[in-house]
Amino acid sequence: MSRHGPDDALPRDAPAADVPAHPWRDRVVLAAIGGLATGAVTSWAGNPWWLAAVAAAGAAVVVLVAAWVAGTAPAPPRRDG
Repeated sequence: MSRHGPDDALPRDAPAADVPAHPWRDRVVLAAIGGLATGAVTSWAGNPWWLAAVAAAGAAVVVLVAAWVAGTAPAPPRRDG
């Protein structure tokens, strides 16, 4: 339903947000994939292997921190009427 729709169209017992069972595992996997992709592309572009490794580690750290910060955001407010 659109945000301007009637309130009776919303379910009353719906949870505010679904929390994954293993949030850190998901974040680490996402960071690893981001790091591997960054390292592969950096190496493919003709840069030295050490620069590709540094870029991969940096990208993995950025993705991990961004996922952690996003996980600290509060859930959207419930529309209990």
